[in-house]
Amino acid sequence: MFDAVHNLSIATLRSLAASLRNGPLAVGLSRRALAQVVGSQAAAVHESLDQLQQQGTTPTHMALLLEAIAETRERAADPQLLFELVLSGP
Repeated sequence: MFDAVHNLSIATLRSLAASLRNGPLAVGLSRRALAQVVGSQAAAVHESLDQLQQQGTTPTHMALLLEAIAETRERAADPQLLFELVLSGP
């Protein structure tokens, strides 16, 4: 259901959140406005956000959710920095 949202970059998530909070998407979901923010993924993102809207989620709440996803990604440790490969002979 939310794969399209999870596939967005951090910058795109933040732009989408801003548009939902104070931009053109604050007054309602529109594929055209979404396309300006998320590009070719607009249809799939619209489907995800529309499902939230049908369950009573407001654009402000959607923006909060998207910001939380972006922030979580920023705070997540880079897997390459978690491990150090050490090679040693016998």
